[in-house]
Amino acid sequence: MGVYTYNDGMKKIGLSFLGVLAFLALTACTNKKDIVEFAENGVQLLLSQEYLDKGISYDCYGSDSAQYPTFIIAFAYMPALDRLYEQAEVMWDTIESKEAQDLFMEDFERSLAVHQKILAFGITLPEADYKALGPDEYLATLPVAAQKYGYTYLLNTMDNSTEGMDDEEIKVYDDCRNYIEKSIKKMRVKKPVLKEQVVSGSQSLSFPQFESPSLNGNVITNEFFYDADVTMVHIWGTFCTPCIEEMPELAAWQKTLAKNVKVLGIICDVGSLADSSEKEAADKIISECGVGFENVIASGGILTYLTSVQFVPTTILVDSSGNIVGEPIVGARFEDYKKAVEDYVSSH
Repeated sequence: MGVYTYNDGMKKIGLSFLGVLAFLALTACTNKKDIVEFAENGVQLLLSQEYLDKGISYDCYGSDSAQYPTFIIAFAYMPALDRLYEQAEVMWDTIESKEAQDLFMEDFERSLAVHQKILAFGITLPEADYKALGPDEYLATLPVAAQKYGYTYLLNTMDNSTEGMDDEEIKVYDDCRNYIEKSIKKMRVKKPVLKEQVVSGSQSLSFPQFESPSLNGNVITNEFFYDADVTMVHIWGTFCTPCIEEMPELAAWQKTLAKNVKVLGIICDVGSLADSSEKEAADKIISECGVGFENVIASGGILTYLTSVQFVPTTILVDSSGNIVGEPIVGARFEDYKKAVEDYVSSH
């Protein structure tokens, strides 16, 4: 369930936080009384225990992931979620076939989505990196909360649908949302405390071992990387408008590549071939855009890497030994993909 985006507003803008609500690992966050400090973001927020008890939670991904430090504030209405899980446990024992189980899980995840929402998120990046962003890049469109200590602090609040919530849940949700909006206005910033990045131009990280089906019906493993000098791995989603808009250009470019360069797509919101609506959407996009490269679903070992991916599209290069090389490219940046591949091939 960690590869789905449970937020209508996020689907509209093509942003996906992967694993936010499935992995609440707060290793980079500290809480003293009602003050929560996201140290690697350099941000302090007032988050009282009263509202944590009402359903507010927080998660953060530090600079030891593949992207910029990010914190997320979420809402979950536990009375409804507890009820759904209790019902699911009873029903699960009555389902015998794997196909029926996959369909049940798809419906179950949609039900969970009604009661889990992202309220706000913040991203901290060096001011030089922010100034280097193109005007159409996603990070350049986010509200700037502060610029201090050589860093730019981005912070965005989300608009969510309350469709499917009852009156009591809407009341609690609105209370929590209003509280977060007030807390954000009083946000304090300080110099971020950053860790060494795992992925950098001078380091390499092996892509996890995986065995995943493609939409073409093939089974793709790490051996896919071995017969090419470099493979461009492109992570995208059927809900992501920028991903879809650049797909025809990406598809046309791939057909011109030499045999020593390959492209592999990962569809982040298709976790099973039984995910009927998402798979149907992916098949349609690939067909209409003339995509000729393999696209695998987000399953097995691939999920290990996706937990460090914050946005789609995200693009990485993998060498013939299965090592990730260079920096991830975040956003729909076709010319940057081409240059990264060309630079790698010319230097090896």
